[in-house]
Amino acid sequence: MLISFIIPVYNSEKYLTQCLDSVFSQKFNDFECIVINDRSPGNCKNLVQDYAKERGVAIIYHENITNLGLGETRNVGVGLASGKYLFFLDSDDYLVEDGLSEAVIAMLGADLELLICNHQIYEPHNNLIKTPFPNIEQSFLISKLSIPTYAWGKFFLREYWLKHDFRFESIYAEDLQLIPLVICLAKSVKISNQPLCIYRTNFLSLTHRFYPWQNIWYLLSSLHGKFVKSDLLDDESTVFLLSSFYNLTKVIGLGFHRYLFYKQFITLVSTIPQTKYFAEPLVNNSKRKKLQKIYASNGWYLFKPNTRYWKFLVTKIFR
Repeated sequence: MLISFIIPVYNSEKYLTQCLDSVFSQKFNDFECIVINDRSPGNCKNLVQDYAKERGVAIIYHENITNLGLGETRNVGVGLASGKYLFFLDSDDYLVEDGLSEAVIAMLGADLELLICNHQIYEPHNNLIKTPFPNIEQSFLISKLSIPTYAWGKFFLREYWLKHDFRFESIYAEDLQLIPLVICLAKSVKISNQPLCIYRTNFLSLTHRFYPWQNIWYLLSSLHGKFVKSDLLDDESTVFLLSSFYNLTKVIGLGFHRYLFYKQFITLVSTIPQTKYFAEPLVNNSKRKKLQKIYASNGWYLFKPNTRYWKFLVTKIFR
């Protein structure tokens, strides 16, 4: 068995059929499909059983005794998996038609520890599908702040995953707390520019809410601790770490909480060694002086986070 698709389900039954269709309609069929019902209030069990019977396909179905959350439910899926590679697929997302191309399968045949695939984004409000990285390989090289750290859209060698005992935690943004570490520890990694997964945007979902800065701080400090423990604070790994920090600032919201996070952030990130990526100033002196006045007056947190201000912050820390 080459691939284990791990699909957690909670309150997303209306999208599950489309998700399963996208998996079983692939021309490549050396895979197993694992659906884990995280005590969803819907009719997940009957839906999966009826789907398997009507289409004559095999689905490994598991129902959690209690609601565990997305992170722990993924861990359950890993325990049930027998495929060579793990692929996490959220039940409201789906695969691109013929996304499992011969090129992708050939890459997996090289015993990679990690294969990162391009993806697309579906916006239901305007019925548009966009490709945020037209050339994901080039994007990785040019913009170190654009490294995707989500669990979906990637093939993880199961042997590699189990060797390092990777586990998601039952916390918000569980991807950011783990995946940067998984990426940096991998010795053999390839990137496929072909989109495989289509991510469905949902502005009412967990990933589009603001969360208390203390919760985000826990994620940040936990990730930093794992990098230190694994002796991963080299130049490239620090870029992954800092890009994850930047992504976390976007879910804190505006106002004084962001300022509190910033104060804690300075204390932690100032302990990270200067790297070649941040040795040179990223903004001109005139802009830097203006922004220094904003930061000095504690007014910076009124601004929406973006790469420009983030780059200034990094320059300030590593000057």
